[in-house]
Parts: sequence; C-alpha cells; structure tokens
Amino acid sequence: MPTTKIFCLELAATVCTCALALAQNPGKEPTPSPGNEPDRAQATEHDHAHQQLTSFLAAKLMQANHNEIELSKLASDRSSHKQVVQLAETITEEHTHLNQRLKRFCPDAPEEHATESEGQRSKQSDTIAENDTLSQLKSINRQAAVHHLQRSKQMLDNFQGQDFDMAFLGMQIAAHNRLLSELDALDGIGSDEFKQVVSAAWKKIEQHRDHAVSLARQLEDDRRTAQRDKSTR
Repeated sequence: MPTTKIFCLELAATVCTCALALAQNPGKEPTPSPGNEPDRAQATEHDHAHQQLTSFLAAKLMQANHNEIELSKLASDRSSHKQVVQLAETITEEHTHLNQRLKRFCPDAPEEHATESEGQRSKQSDTIAENDTLSQLKSINRQAAVHHLQRSKQMLDNFQGQDFDMAFLGMQIAAHNRLLSELDALDGIGSDEFKQVVSAAWKKIEQHRDHAVSLARQLEDDRRTAQRDKSTR
C-alpha cells in the first residue's frame, strides 16, 4: 500500500477518535491546576476572618450607642432644662439611626442589646464557645457595657436639677470623646461601606460632644451668675 494512502488512513482514524471523545465529554472544563487550590482556600479564609472582625467591631459600636441611647432617654425624662432635653433627644435619634446602619454588618446582633437583667444570661451562653477567642471578646464587651450602663444610671440617680444636667453632660462628653477615639482607630478598616458608616458616625459624634461641652459651659456660667447675684443681695 502506498505510503501516502497509509498516512491518510491514520489521520482519518485520529480525527474520528478525537470527535468521539468530544461527543462523550461535551463542554467539559479543563481540570484546575492543583496548585491553585491552597491559594483559593487561603483567600476564602481571609475573607471570613475579615467579615468576623467587621462584625465584632460593628457590634461593639452598637453596644456603646445603645448605652448612650438609654442614658439620653433617662435625661429626656428627668431634665427640666430645654436645651439638655433637646440634646438628649438628638442623641437618641441619631445613635439609633447609626445602629440601624451598623446592623448591616452584624445581622445576628439582637435588636435590643444586653441590659442589666440580661447580663448573666449572656455570660452563660457565651461559656459554650469559651474556646473561641472572638466569642470571648464579644462576651467581655457585652459585660463591660452592661456594667457601665448600670453604674452610670446609679450615679445619675444621686443628682437632681442642674446637678443632674451637669452630671449627664459630663458623661456624654467623656463617652463621646472615647467613641471618637475608637472611630479614629478604625480608620481604613473594613469595606468601603463600613468606612463610610464610620466616617458619618465620627461627624455626628463630634457634633454631640461639642454641643455637650457648650451646654456644660453655659450651665456653669449660669451657676456662677446665680451665686454672684445671691452674694450681692
């Protein structure tokens, strides 16, 4: 048989074999390189850790906001000073709105954060995950926030009238100053959406702090004026 004819027959057989293989495996994707799997797993693990960190930070801010909301509600009920009441109502409204935005990053957070009566139950539930460092940090933060709110309310119970207003304003100045410091530490952390929430929160909290400082000075001036008037009579 001529060499050319033999070559043509072999070529035809090869083409038929390839066509049969394609018909049996239509659209089959190429097998990924085994070397890419560790990189993909590492990226997934990094994203999960990043989400957990953002969730923890958002929950921590939400608990701090909740405390300021509760104290501001107390001031709205007990203060007789119009401007102090207005500030308290503003803090309640804007910190509530901030918590609604932060909820996006920690959907498992409760609608109402831990209160004094829930503190022990929260601590017991977290014992189940005692080997989880992040769960321990969440538990510590909740317990610290609960105790802080309880002690703050007890302290305010000792004051009446202008003394109550000054005590409340002093607490708000200190609390908002601390929140500003924590937000400063979060600069550049998280997704673009989280960064936007942090930036907006910083501006609002600075406004609240500055307003509280201004009111405290005004009340102190009023006190000194009243004392001078009394001494000259």
